[in-house]
Amino acid sequence: MQKTYKKYFALFVLPTLIAFTLFFIVPFIMGIVLSFCKFTTVTNAHWVGIANYVKAFSNKDFMNALLFTVKFTVVSVITINVISFALAYGLTRGLKGTNIPPYLWWYIYDEDILPARVYSPSLKSPDNAPEGCSSLQLEIYCEKDKYTKEELLAGSVDKLIEQGVIRKEDILFIDVRFEPYANVIFDHNIYEARKIVRNYLASIGIETIGRFGEWDYLWSDQALYSGLSIK
Repeated sequence: MQKTYKKYFALFVLPTLIAFTLFFIVPFIMGIVLSFCKFTTVTNAHWVGIANYVKAFSNKDFMNALLFTVKFTVVSVITINVISFALAYGLTRGLKGTNIPPYLWWYIYDEDILPARVYSPSLKSPDNAPEGCSSLQLEIYCEKDKYTKEELLAGSVDKLIEQGVIRKEDILFIDVRFEPYANVIFDHNIYEARKIVRNYLASIGIETIGRFGEWDYLWSDQALYSGLSIK
């Protein structure tokens, strides 16, 4: 897995680095330069030195707004970090002895490992596993009968054991099943085909909701809201 990460590291990082530079670093530098100028547009800026800052700090309304912003920032940053640390600490303590990663779900981008996503039902609710135990759901997206049960286990469970994510001795049982309608499938014709079907249903008074009603990759809250939003 580490070799794959190193191989494609630059490929994944470069677009983000370019976007970050163009849309944050460059505007940030331009903003600093323009703060020392008088201008109506960036093409007719004239250098005035610190005159803008002198004028701003001499304005009572500006100083009141600045002071309020500083107070709000200090209080909100401290509060958010303290609460976040407390929640994280509580979560870590709650997972003691479960021997699974402390994430509700996480994605795997490796050609040698079959699961694209791993979901932890026991983290979502303690009722999803017996007391003192945990559970993982390894999701593999493929055609039915593409892999044998042995191939599925070798490319998923065995791989996670090799990576040190889970320990073989901690596994109580393994259940393998095929879900034919687990996710919305996107292909080249999805948008046009979806539009035809949904327009027809709307024309006869049928509202479609949820992941498979709207035929879109909706999260749980989005699927729920799609039903609540119908008037």
